[in-house]
Amino acid sequence: MTPDFLSPWTGLARTVCSRYSVVLEQVLALIWQESAGNPRAYRFEQGFWAQYLDGRAEWTRGLTGAALESWIERCSASYGLMQIMFPTACDHGLSPSAEPEFLFQPSMCLDYGIRHWKLCLTRAGGNVRDGFLRWNGGGRMAYADEAFDKLATLTAPPAGGTA
Repeated sequence: MTPDFLSPWTGLARTVCSRYSVVLEQVLALIWQESAGNPRAYRFEQGFWAQYLDGRAEWTRGLTGAALESWIERCSASYGLMQIMFPTACDHGLSPSAEPEFLFQPSMCLDYGIRHWKLCLTRAGGNVRDGFLRWNGGGRMAYADEAFDKLATLTAPPAGGTA
């Protein structure tokens, strides 16, 4: 059963999933887990810059001082329905000269997010739970279990019915 808050995104997600040969319910489980269907969801990922981007000139845009600090916060955040990070979207074809807030657009967030989900799933050998773990940076099995439980809810037959 699909929660009502996912309904506005199901059609668009279905279209993008079809484009990349990805299972819709897996993506809906990620949207549920990451943003509960909020296209304006935003989360600053403390420590991301220092761990992955600091010292890489291609990511500083030549900025200094307060402008650089603002950019670091914008570049080190998860955006939109799938909480995709700007550098991750760039890895999947988004121009590094784009603005990170571009990912608040549901169509763009889903496009780059689903591309990344397909990569996570491929690297996990098709194992969905491991794909969820990779989506979350490999950090918490509890995250993968929570997302997997959401997927089970989405794919469960209706109560009193048969599949």
